Amino acid sequence: MSTSPAVSSTPLRLLLRAALVSLGLLALLLTAGLLFLDTLLRLVSAPILATYGVELQSIEQLHLGRERIRIANIRFLAPGSDETSRLADITLEFTPAGLLQGRFQGLHIERADLHLESSRMAPDSPSAAPTLPSLPPLASVVSAMQALPGEAVSIDTLQVSPYLDEGSLSLTRNAQELRVLAGSRDLRLELRLNWHDENYVASYFLPPDNLATRPPSSQTLSGSLALSSSEQSILLADFSLIETPQQLQWEAHSDWQLAPLSGYLQAHALMPSALSALDGQLSLNTRLALPIPDLRRMPTIFSWQIDAGSNASATFAGTDSPLRSLHLLGVDASSGNGQMQWPDELSLNSTAPASTLTLQLRDSQIPTTLLLGLDSLTLDCQLPAQCKGQQAASLRVPGFSLPGIQAEEVVAISNGTVELDTGITRMEFGSGSRFELGRLQMADLEIRQFNALVQQSLSVTDDSSGLLQLNSNGLDLYMPDILQAGMASHAVAFMSGLDARLNLEDPVASQIRSQVSLRNLGSELLPFSLRMPQLHLNLDMSNRSGHVEGQLSLADREVLHLDARLDLDNAVGETTLDIPDLTFATGNDSLSALFFHPPFNADILSGRIRANAHLQFARADDGSWLLNGPLLLNADSLGGFYEDTAIVGLSLNVQGELRDSQDFFSTAPGRVDIESIDPGIAVEHIGLSFDIDTPASRVALRDIEASLFGGNIRSSGLVYDWSAQENRMELAIERLDLSRMLAMAAYDSVQASGLLSGRLPLTLRGTTPSIAEGSLAAEAPGGAIRYRAASSNSGNPALDFVNQALSNYQYDLLDTSVDYRPDGELALAVRLQGQNPEVNSGQRINLNLNISDNIPDLLRSLQAGRSIAETLERQLDSR
Repeated sequence: MSTSPAVSSTPLRLLLRAALVSLGLLALLLTAGLLFLDTLLRLVSAPILATYGVELQSIEQLHLGRERIRIANIRFLAPGSDETSRLADITLEFTPAGLLQGRFQGLHIERADLHLESSRMAPDSPSAAPTLPSLPPLASVVSAMQALPGEAVSIDTLQVSPYLDEGSLSLTRNAQELRVLAGSRDLRLELRLNWHDENYVASYFLPPDNLATRPPSSQTLSGSLALSSSEQSILLADFSLIETPQQLQWEAHSDWQLAPLSGYLQAHALMPSALSALDGQLSLNTRLALPIPDLRRMPTIFSWQIDAGSNASATFAGTDSPLRSLHLLGVDASSGNGQMQWPDELSLNSTAPASTLTLQLRDSQIPTTLLLGLDSLTLDCQLPAQCKGQQAASLRVPGFSLPGIQAEEVVAISNGTVELDTGITRMEFGSGSRFELGRLQMADLEIRQFNALVQQSLSVTDDSSGLLQLNSNGLDLYMPDILQAGMASHAVAFMSGLDARLNLEDPVASQIRSQVSLRNLGSELLPFSLRMPQLHLNLDMSNRSGHVEGQLSLADREVLHLDARLDLDNAVGETTLDIPDLTFATGNDSLSALFFHPPFNADILSGRIRANAHLQFARADDGSWLLNGPLLLNADSLGGFYEDTAIVGLSLNVQGELRDSQDFFSTAPGRVDIESIDPGIAVEHIGLSFDIDTPASRVALRDIEASLFGGNIRSSGLVYDWSAQENRMELAIERLDLSRMLAMAAYDSVQASGLLSGRLPLTLRGTTPSIAEGSLAAEAPGGAIRYRAASSNSGNPALDFVNQALSNYQYDLLDTSVDYRPDGELALAVRLQGQNPEVNSGQRINLNLNISDNIPDLLRSLQAGRSIAETLERQLDSR
């Protein structure tokens, strides 16, 4: 935080330090130079300079003129350095009278090479802990400037190792002002210092006797600092420092122009990696009150206050929301040689309302605006590198975009602890901290109204090694609106036992362990709404692989177990899916109890299901996942209904292999057995074997059999090709009981006996059946038909004769031609031969009858007269 640019900036301290060293060195050397002897010069200068930590090495080619002194080189060791510093081509201008008083008019140095740090410590060797510089009393600073012997100093080429490669320096002073002008290739600094010392000023006007009786006075140091790059202003600052016998008082105002600052940082590769541009103006007002240290009272307490604002839509905007206050408390102070040392222990408290920050992310073309609010921040620091404290803050980002990602309405609200320790940053977010995302748009995925809520703290640790550690035992993730391919999904996740070490440079090398519970699951991709879905997962990501194990439950019933492993480098893995013995019964154990509103009129009320799959998966070139592996499904004695069809005792066995996520083929013959299917006409003891081959679009059906009206229906089977327009098979009909057929039809006026057998050629167009030229015939010896007409006299003699013949018709031949159209119309052409003993003395009578009916309508009429639930319950009870 650059709140005191005139004093605390490192380059400025170095320039002042270099200037003071140079001027002090030259002043002492010039006094000795009057003796015209190099040897005596060293003898006189070296002990004096040694008290300032300067070790004089040599003075080369000193030439004294009437009003000018020239020196070719001065070599010395600066304080704390073991590398030789050099001043070259030095010219000193003076008047004889001024020189006798130890003053000169001007000093010009062609080149100054200063080494201010020691090189004895190897780069890789451990260094001592860094310390903040000591703060000398203001009186000694003012006295040092007052004692400067010259009025003007200039250095054409200045090098300060290791801080400044090449620059220039110009200093001018009078009785109360010092001006410094320094520059490098593209940076220019102008510093003005004024001091106001009543004793110093009064010494020009008051006799010494009167001056000695004056009370202690204050020292005031004020000035300005201007910093520019490529003729564009970066910083303008005004400051003042007042020292009284009781305290030091500091006030400063600075204006930063961020656009040229951004350009300078970019040109010298100093811009933080997360930013690409800064813009606007930042204004800072700084006030500091520091008591003069009393060595008998520890610790020393002082305060520090900062106000911030600006007049442009820039890095910080809105003068009505300044950074309000910062306080430094509990300072332990010590002193030595009359100087107060910077404290080793600091406590920081701060508050700030929301401020606006505009920045541009490196990969984005659009500036991003952030609204940052600091409710409170408290830090207790053990300098130089350890701090602990509390924070409460909020952040709002209206929107930002990166390649392939667009985010809107990002909000983060946090409270918790902060810890800084030797390059390690730890933050613990307390209960109630949350992260909100209004909208996140990616290529094929959109997330709206995402919310992450900390329930039982979340700790984040950054150790500056590229690893980010996360720990939490309670984190809720609300995802109410997830859109993909135009379909919406939603979920709520709760994470516990989170232990993650995220590798920011190589995400696949991250380590993550957590338990995740997903609830309120739903998606428009599914045509139904599940009842109380919950997915409990154990996540383990380590050694560049992932492992997920868990179970899915619906309505508090476990319905699926899963175990998956993934090779993250190669994007391949395997998973095992297992449906345990899922038993069904009436009430809460029915299939419909697993749904809120099933999209189908169906239910399973008895039996059990088991299933298992062991699948290998890999990512395809188009980014989709390909699944391969064996599947097994077993159903035992299922009972239920579909629409108005009752099903009892359904057993199923399917064993096969999934290939490339879409193809399935049987690896063993499948089997279906059903005790009864009753769509209005009970078909019993159904059985068949099958093989599925989806790559060939075929299902091979074999050994088909069923019981109907006391007889049997059989077929050797067919190969059903669902890509063909139609498929054909032939059904063999054996001994259907005619009396049971009529009883089913509820024709009360007709009674008949006999057994029918024959063949029915069945054609399937999709799933729509039709029969053409089927035939049924009565088995010997035939049967009887008894028909009671509503009236014996219809007015039609032929019809009356037929009704009379059928009243007790004994037939020995019954042949029927069967046609069934796709629309459900059944046409029967019946040919009868027999007699009625009561008609024409038993003479033989041949009859031809045409009978038609709509079978779907017939079944609906049969279904209308019953309750499917009662029918199913009756059939289940009769088992």
